[in-house]
Amino acid sequence: MRIAIFCPLELGSMLCAMPAIRCVKKNFPQAKLYVIGSPGMEEFIMRYKFVRDFIPFSFPKLESEDNFPLDNVEEFVQDICELKVDLLIQLYGNGSGINDLLKRCEAKQIVGFCPDELSADSSWMVYPDGMYEVDRYLKLLRYIGCVVTEDDYRMEFPINSGDIDEFSLFENLLNKKYAVIHIARRGIDDWCPFDDFSLLARYLQEKNYEIILTGRGAEDELVTPMKWLKSANATNLLGRTNLGQFACLLKNACVFISNSAGASHFARALETKSMVLSLDIEPRNSLIKNNNLHYNYDAIAELDFSALSKDLNRLISS
Repeated sequence: MRIAIFCPLELGSMLCAMPAIRCVKKNFPQAKLYVIGSPGMEEFIMRYKFVRDFIPFSFPKLESEDNFPLDNVEEFVQDICELKVDLLIQLYGNGSGINDLLKRCEAKQIVGFCPDELSADSSWMVYPDGMYEVDRYLKLLRYIGCVVTEDDYRMEFPINSGDIDEFSLFENLLNKKYAVIHIARRGIDDWCPFDDFSLLARYLQEKNYEIILTGRGAEDELVTPMKWLKSANATNLLGRTNLGQFACLLKNACVFISNSAGASHFARALETKSMVLSLDIEPRNSLIKNNNLHYNYDAIAELDFSALSKDLNRLISS
């Protein structure tokens, strides 16, 4: 049996989809599992042993099939047809602009999300807004008749021996009590609640935590507004870690603070204590659930540092 799962998602959302993909394998243990994803996700997806192979889907705009280059569309459809898929599962949004394309791939059965009740039936579930991503994907599996248990909601990120070896390059960080502050941005004015980050970092430094700064290399130029980091001898690793090194760094951190919902999913997968000061418009849809390991805040609104520091103290004291 061949099962293909269509999910060309970004890294954080892809991490949230993996419990559902693992659950598909549990329900169909003899099946060969293929993941159709964004080209840059192959290294991440193939870390999971239950995935047989990766198929790149390189069309960035999925609002309408009219956005796809015709030659590339036909090549993609032909490749999936030749795979002779028994079950094709669509995990990408509400299916607008993509479900019709996937129906051309000649899978024996196709299931997934759809945009409205008019499109819904036993194979198509209306896309549930306002739901944590891990729960959303597993809700679809329940809908189509898969067995879903509490353990299936567990997130994971496989760390291999190569990751550990590469992480050893940061020998000065090993066996130290450190906190990771991860910054990310989408626009020039929409990337980091500096004041809150700096106050929390100072609070941690007063308690003798080393501060490690991470993020993509593109943010390196934006370190200037955070001069306190350099003056406080914080370690700047912006753009200096690959995926495996970042995971090892986060796994060994005492606490993780970020404005990135996507990066926060790694904290849950690695069971690292975390605080997320989110600039997402709808943070409830993407952030990890509040519990004794993770705290989430709407950073668009004004935050109370007193409350933040109390939550942070509870995290590092537990």
